[in-house]
Amino acid sequence: MRWILATLLLAVAALLQASVFSRMTVAGAAPQLVLLSVVAWSLVRGPVEGMYWGFAGGLLYDVVSGGPVGVSALAMLAVAAVAGLLGGRMFGTNPLLPVLAVFLASGVFFVIDGFLLATLHYPTGWRSVFVDVAFPTAIANGLLSLAVYPVFLFVANHTTQRLRVEF
Repeated sequence: MRWILATLLLAVAALLQASVFSRMTVAGAAPQLVLLSVVAWSLVRGPVEGMYWGFAGGLLYDVVSGGPVGVSALAMLAVAAVAGLLGGRMFGTNPLLPVLAVFLASGVFFVIDGFLLATLHYPTGWRSVFVDVAFPTAIANGLLSLAVYPVFLFVANHTTQRLRVEF
């Protein structure tokens, strides 16, 4: 049931990203709701669930955005795997470390995404990728993670099945 709910939430996030959030820009930055959700969930639940969220969220985003199918899925899969591996070990103590993780993950996502698009012969202006897209979006995602990460942490803590041992 948790996986079905996750897929539905990712589908809603992808639809909102492709329709609403892609038109809402502040200083050139459009927050990436799907990427932010994938990284936040990877940080709190680990690499296995994070990679599921990354691949499913990226694939849903590719389908609704009209981009080449699979590019965002592969980029989010890689970012989610790394975030999930680092999340449990580093982010339990300091509330600002997830902000840094989301900022860095957003930048890495756009590098991987740009590389994959370039290999498919899409015109890729690397200066534009870094200056006009990746950096402003990473800042927006980092700031939004202050509100999103605690929600995902709360949900993860309250939906985890705890092992109960009785004698």
